Amino acid sequence: MLESTLKTLNITDPSQIYNVDETGCSGHLGCAEKVIVKKGARQAFKVEIALGEHITVNMAISASGATIPPQFIFSKTLPRADGLPYNWTYECSQSGFMNSDIFTKWFRNVFVPSFGPKRPCLLIMDNLSSHLTTNVIDAAIENDVTLLFLPAHTVVLFIFALSKFRGKPTRDHSARS
Repeated sequence: MLESTLKTLNITDPSQIYNVDETGCSGHLGCAEKVIVKKGARQAFKVEIALGEHITVNMAISASGATIPPQFIFSKTLPRADGLPYNWTYECSQSGFMNSDIFTKWFRNVFVPSFGPKRPCLLIMDNLSSHLTTNVIDAAIENDVTLLFLPAHTVVLFIFALSKFRGKPTRDHSARS
């Protein structure tokens, strides 16, 4: 499927092929069971960092290794973002998970402007319902982006299929102003 799509689109440049996927965590990070303390200390404390509820990170990378700035999705409210890179984007949803409005906004405002003028572009992603919306499809058509949907948890297959592009020069989009 990937090979025939690349042939149909006449894409040979790895910078025109992107994969996007999101991953999440509960936001509660515990420490290891063993703790190192100063000799003679009478007490050791277990540290737990609570960052809130669920956090999702949406990331995209090209077959050439270029990255699109990440998007963080927090549950309910946005935290302070002092000192973090200016080109990272932050959103919130009730659950902290991706939804169709957030994905559409990311696609239009982050992805399309970040990958440069070379078209067509192939964007490979899983078949999460928030990815497959008429707004995303319309924006993809407007910007000459072909969407290729794969079953969930198949990123490893994508990386394996694109291994023939290894070693080609890369352009880091995260340094853009």
